[in-house]
Amino acid sequence: MRHSPHCAGIGRILGLTAARKANTAAAAAAGVANGKADVLIQSTAPDTSMRKPTTLWIDTTGGANTPKRWNGSTWVAVTDKAATDAANAAVKAHAAAQTAQSTADKASTAAANAASQANQAQAAAKKAQTTADGKNLIYRGPDEPAHDGLKPGDMWWRTQKYWTRWQGEKNNSPSMLADFYTYWTGAPNNNPSVLVPLSDRVVEVLTWDGTRFEPFDLVANNILAAGTVAAKHLAADSVTAEKVKANAITVDKLAANSVTTEKLVADAVTAAKLAADSVQARNIVSLAITTDKLAANSVTTAKLKVTEDMTVALLNVHKIQAGDIVAGAITTDKIAANSVNADKIAANSVNADKIVSGAITADKLAANSITAVKIAAGTITSDKVAAGQFRGYVFTGAIFQSSEAANTGVKLNSTALQMWDSNHKQTVYLDGEGKSNVLTGTFQTRVSGHRVRISPDYQSYIIGGTETFVGDGLEFPAYVGSTAFYSHPAIASVIQSNQVGTMSELDLWSGHITKNDPAAFLRLNSKPRAKGGTGSGITSQAYLKADTNWDEGDNSKKSGADLNLQGVGGSGASAYLNVRSDTGSLCEAAVHSYGSKARAYCTASDANGEVGVLSDISTGYVYLGGYLGGLNGRHTFEGAVAWKLWSSSQNLVTGSYGDSKFSVGSPAKYGRYYAVACADTTWAGIIVHTMNTGGQSGWGIKAFNADQKCAVDVWCDTFGWLVK
Repeated sequence: MRHSPHCAGIGRILGLTAARKANTAAAAAAGVANGKADVLIQSTAPDTSMRKPTTLWIDTTGGANTPKRWNGSTWVAVTDKAATDAANAAVKAHAAAQTAQSTADKASTAAANAASQANQAQAAAKKAQTTADGKNLIYRGPDEPAHDGLKPGDMWWRTQKYWTRWQGEKNNSPSMLADFYTYWTGAPNNNPSVLVPLSDRVVEVLTWDGTRFEPFDLVANNILAAGTVAAKHLAADSVTAEKVKANAITVDKLAANSVTTEKLVADAVTAAKLAADSVQARNIVSLAITTDKLAANSVTTAKLKVTEDMTVALLNVHKIQAGDIVAGAITTDKIAANSVNADKIAANSVNADKIVSGAITADKLAANSITAVKIAAGTITSDKVAAGQFRGYVFTGAIFQSSEAANTGVKLNSTALQMWDSNHKQTVYLDGEGKSNVLTGTFQTRVSGHRVRISPDYQSYIIGGTETFVGDGLEFPAYVGSTAFYSHPAIASVIQSNQVGTMSELDLWSGHITKNDPAAFLRLNSKPRAKGGTGSGITSQAYLKADTNWDEGDNSKKSGADLNLQGVGGSGASAYLNVRSDTGSLCEAAVHSYGSKARAYCTASDANGEVGVLSDISTGYVYLGGYLGGLNGRHTFEGAVAWKLWSSSQNLVTGSYGDSKFSVGSPAKYGRYYAVACADTTWAGIIVHTMNTGGQSGWGIKAFNADQKCAVDVWCDTFGWLVK
């Protein structure tokens, strides 16, 4: 945690420390967690989350300051005097800490207000400052400058506005805004601290483009980072006295033994330039100081300090200045590695013409030392950037391409992402609007495993046939473990047949996991019946099929059902529902409706009317319409109307009788017929009934005249039904 160097801040820290010690003592006295506890000083009962053995609640209700512990079901007072005394001390320490916190907060607020006023004054001064030749302004501050009067190119150095800090214990007290931060000059809690206003912290550089502030990108050929220019990077004789700032080179900046007599101009080192006690006997080579090296009267008793080391103390006022160094005296071979860094070089003293080509490489630059504001516009070009260097950056207004040739490779600009194949045919076009995007080729959502695959050249065929189709497909490859489905689901279009040519079709295919599994298929098409057919030569079809063994071509060896709807151009239309199961236990086809008003129809109609069957659950009736017919070998009903038994010319006298046989048109293959019969005549005494029923091909009819001699023709009506 950062600290404040102010007295109020120190008082707050001491107060909090005292409060924590008092809390610990109170917890220990109450027997809670050996003094390691959550101590709550308040008048209201703690939240449910704090009901635990390690919580000490000092109940301040009525000023009693009663220590309480949680026994698992309720808060129990601790009556031991040591515990109550410690609780009172904790409350007092807590109050003192709050007072110290309040004082610190007021001091922090005053400091923040002062810093804010200083920042406002600084911003006003910078806004007012401009050069006579009309160059752009630089605004510095946390808040965006007013747009009035801005010119394109004006810059805003946005500074940090606030940081937050805890008011008390970390993660257990409110946080506060601060417009400064502090740091220790040495070991924490044992050295002075330094206060740094956040107005000195630039977090972003932006430039005015005429309508808004945008991030400023700096482009430069070469940029120096702190500590990156060492002696080995400087050309011989490149650093001369006139290039070194006064007092820039001090003793602590020179490597040991780097300054020797052959590197000093005569009379360059005088007493006035030596710090007190800086020249001692151990620093002087034996016999190095001779009389010819000393100016007349330069050594006096006042200048000599005789010690055990025979140390000679010189003046401590002046150091070696640039004017004291002979031109060309300091070269790169005379400077120790890393002894010259950014803080030892005068501003703007190192420029491009003073740096040897290739001397500054990436390993010599500090992290984040090159920012946009340090790079001149247009200085970074593609030939200066190594492969793979840009990751996670934002580029604006650029064109990226793999080739400068037109209709070649990949190109990305502000309009779209475009690609071309080796024949310069465009395969990809993705624009920002999404109105005319193009992606060609085969696409899939994964390289392996279950996925979706889009194919522009999808081929299909009819099982057991020779006709093949071409179109576009949407496939769904799937796997059981590492084993692919025998046939995966797919949706395909058909635009071409090898037999009829151009056509239109959409297929939906269920696929199946292993060979000979059940599967289903849906086809919707508009297909010529012969190659080149149009109009009345085209049949439309909606075909739905499901069976128990898709890969078996013999329908007698599997069960299946299909619905086939056709519109036959030039002929008409048909609809068929078929179910087949030669050996299965299930084979059903039904039309069913359910509800209190349910009705089911099976009818055929034209302009003259309708025939068929209607079932109505609300009335309980089955309605039949049409003539009675039958299917060969299974006629449900058989019979005849006005079948002539006797002629009037036969002069049937009273008591005459005769036998006849009625034969059905299609004998029953299964079952037998039972029947009834009656006379159809004007002669009242004729009696007719059936006989020998229960056969497959018909039944007998017996007629008897119970009246006087019959003088009219006698007819018969008979009706039979098939019984299992």
